[in-house]
Order: sequence, then C-alpha cells, then structure tokens
Amino acid sequence: MVSIVKIASVEQVLADLRREYDKVGSEVDRLQAKLETGRTRLGRLGDAIQKLELLDEDKGAEPDTMPDTSNTSKPPEVEPDVLSTLDDGDSNLPAVPADSPVAEYLRGEGRRLRSTAMVVDLLDEINDTVSRDEFKKAFFAKFPREDVELIWENAENAISTALLRATKENLIAKGRRNGRIDIYASKGLAARLHEERVQRIAASPNSGAEDDD
Repeated sequence: MVSIVKIASVEQVLADLRREYDKVGSEVDRLQAKLETGRTRLGRLGDAIQKLELLDEDKGAEPDTMPDTSNTSKPPEVEPDVLSTLDDGDSNLPAVPADSPVAEYLRGEGRRLRSTAMVVDLLDEINDTVSRDEFKKAFFAKFPREDVELIWENAENAISTALLRATKENLIAKGRRNGRIDIYASKGLAARLHEERVQRIAASPNSGAEDDD
C-alpha cells in the first residue's frame, strides 16, 4: 500500500513538473518570437530611413550647407514606437569592459546606451561636417565595434537611428552636401558655418546692388 502511494505521489510530481516545463517553454518561444519581430522591424525602419533620404535629391544647396540653428522653437515630436527598440540590449551578453569608451554611455544596468549623447559628443569632437557613412567610420574609430555590438546587434542601423533621433530632438544640425547628400554637424559648428556664409554674402560686391530696371 505504501509503495502504491509513493508511486502515485511521484507520478503527480512528475506530471506537475511536465506541465510547468511546457508552460515555461511556451513563454520562452513567445518571447523569442517577440524579440525576432522587434529586430526585423528595427532593420526595416533603418532601411526605410536610408532609402527615403537617398530619394530626397531635388533640393539644391551649396557644398556642406548647414541650416540656421538660431531657431529655438520646440523640436518635432519623435514617435516613441519608432525608436523604442534602439537601445534594447540582451541581458545574457557579456558586459562592456570598464575601460572601454562605450562604458561612459551605459545606462539601464549596463544593457542600454545613451545613443544621442554619443552622437552629440562625437560630432563635437569631429568639428566638421560629415555624411552618415563618414560618421559611422568615425563612430567605430572612437567606440570599438566589438564593444558596441555587445549592446546593439545591428550597430549600423542603430547608429542611423541615433542620428535621426538626435536630429529630431534638435541636438545636432543636418544639412546637404552638393544638394543631395545628407550631412551632420554639431550645433556649434553649424552656427559658425551659417554666420560665415552670411558674412560672405554681406561682403559680396553684388550683395547690395540695386536692380537697374
């Protein structure tokens, strides 16, 4: 009789464990599917941003023309859902080395990056206008790719989205090179370039000429 009770007890525990195992397995599958969906969406957003920027070639501009940054109006709102996956990191990945320049920008228990701060600080250091590709090259020269990829699985798209976010939040300036290539600069440099252009126009012999007609 005792043996029968013991067997029944073991079978009950085993059945409970199997149900719990199946429940946890289903939850893991659901989370993995959600993660893959987020990664796919992020990649598509980055691709769409790049394609739309390349299509915008109809505006004429001087080489390395930057806008007037003296406008202090409220920057446009950034749709949170579009950028929500930018800084997401996998908590199971190794930690960024403490001596890495990336470590200065960690947040959220070391699994997220202050991406817009990285963009602003790097453009301040560059002190020149740069295209998106030039910025990415400078980015990985300062921040080791292997450290960045501990946080961002698709670092190329994450950098493009960080540039977009910094521009939308009016933290950096965006202009055009040869009328068709997007370029970026710090707010300070953009203000200087704009002022220099205004001074050149004012100093031009034809700037104050009146129409003889």
